[in-house]
Amino acid sequence: MKKIFKPMILMFMLMAAFMSCNNEELFIEDVVEEVVDDTTGEDTEEEETDDTSNEDTSIDATLPCDFDLSDVTAGDTVVINCVMDLDGATVNLPSNVTILYEGGDIVNGTLNFSDNTTIDGNLLNSTITLTGSSPALKDPIFDFIPERWGIVEGKVSSDVAQRNNNILEDMMITLKEFGVNTLKIGEMDAYFEVSKVTSTSN
Repeated sequence: MKKIFKPMILMFMLMAAFMSCNNEELFIEDVVEEVVDDTTGEDTEEEETDDTSNEDTSIDATLPCDFDLSDVTAGDTVVINCVMDLDGATVNLPSNVTILYEGGDIVNGTLNFSDNTTIDGNLLNSTITLTGSSPALKDPIFDFIPERWGIVEGKVSSDVAQRNNNILEDMMITLKEFGVNTLKIGEMDAYFEVSKVTSTSN
């Protein structure tokens, strides 16, 4: 009887343990991933604004100016970012005027300067005449661009070579009056007549 009792107790304990494990309910929670949208209406507006700010807002300096120099008053600063054709006219500038270069040009006329006037050397060319008080150049270093002064490059006749020579000499005299202390001449393929006597040959 003892021998049967022990295995029965053992079997009873195993069944109790088995049943207690099976009676437990297993709960598995579904994992829900919540997506949080940090963007707001303001951010969207900023992005839209940034997109428009990347648009090309550069000014076409080859277009005609929509203003003229006759409206300039003493002490004004004028930015030239367009082409101003003076149509042969003379413009009298008041004192203390500064004319700055931003890619544009002043052509075909005369600028009559008053005292204490400053002009950017990039605006000087062979088609404008400067009269009155000698203006100060914005920079005492002058970059010479041959085509702006009427220099004819390539093989030319003796007369054209002499004209090239005259243009260069006249420009140097004018720049000296404006206080230029350095003349920079880049690549240039032009002929100059040196066999004839000129005012600067001595």
